[in-house]
Amino acid sequence: MAELSDSYVFSVYESQPNIELEGISFFNSSKFIFSRPEEGNRILFFLINRSTNLPVAKFSVLIIKDQAYSPWKAPYGSVECSRDIGHEAMWIFVDKILEWVKKNGISDLKIVHYPDFYNQTISEIIRDCYVERGIELKVSDRNQHLRVSTAIFLSVISSDERRRLNNCLKMGFTGEMANFSRLREAYDLLVRARRRKGYPEAMPFDELERMFLLHPDHYLLFTTMDDDKIIALTISIRINTDIVYNFYHADHEDYLNLSPTVMSINFVYGYCQENSIPFIDLGVSSLDGEINEGLYRFKRELGADDNHKKRYVWTN
Repeated sequence: MAELSDSYVFSVYESQPNIELEGISFFNSSKFIFSRPEEGNRILFFLINRSTNLPVAKFSVLIIKDQAYSPWKAPYGSVECSRDIGHEAMWIFVDKILEWVKKNGISDLKIVHYPDFYNQTISEIIRDCYVERGIELKVSDRNQHLRVSTAIFLSVISSDERRRLNNCLKMGFTGEMANFSRLREAYDLLVRARRRKGYPEAMPFDELERMFLLHPDHYLLFTTMDDDKIIALTISIRINTDIVYNFYHADHEDYLNLSPTVMSINFVYGYCQENSIPFIDLGVSSLDGEINEGLYRFKRELGADDNHKKRYVWTN
């Protein structure tokens, strides 16, 4: 058990704090965590550098009965920290979190870590720290991401996807970062597409609409149009200055042979180029470690690289 040195302060918050870790990604930010209606208790932990009085690490959980989740119904939680944090500080922080968890009668702590490519070095430090402290690596899912360069999207994707995108362009389809007023129409298309593919239900419309209204700089809707009809969509979330996360995508049942989703992702790629964002997180392509071959192959044909997204469990 690492001891808290004179260099750091361990702080626990049960309400929205007046501090934030510099550069925190959106899903671990307090503005996101406290903008969602939850039934459990939100607990935020910070490791603060005494000399600067600034956080160097952050971790949050939602507690329901004796279960703690990081996150609860979000793509990821886990520890985020300053890029220059050392092993010792990380060990101290995790030890203090586990000490608090045990003291407060938590029987299970479930953690979804962000994809490794967000910060490979930090992810490896956190993995070693978790495992050393008895937080078991339960599942390593396959995650995929696109690198955004100055090259046009047509030159990045496979020949098959290039042909489909060119066909969409020849058909006169257009695309845009859509106005919020189109969200209901896009959502209805999303629901139909997810049901058709056997995917879990999308988040309720009222909740999605609320997040668009509360976080207009983060929630983005891209659409592919046939005249004034939405035939494909991508709902993306700006994670930080480096990453846009592909939250949902869907295409219209009458246009499946044209694969207009590729055109929507083309517009996301263009948005990232315009805003100097180097990565698009396309999300996981496996469930409990088992790869969805069709989804995985589709993303590979978009030019995606592989990485991993890990889930951890601690049991008292």
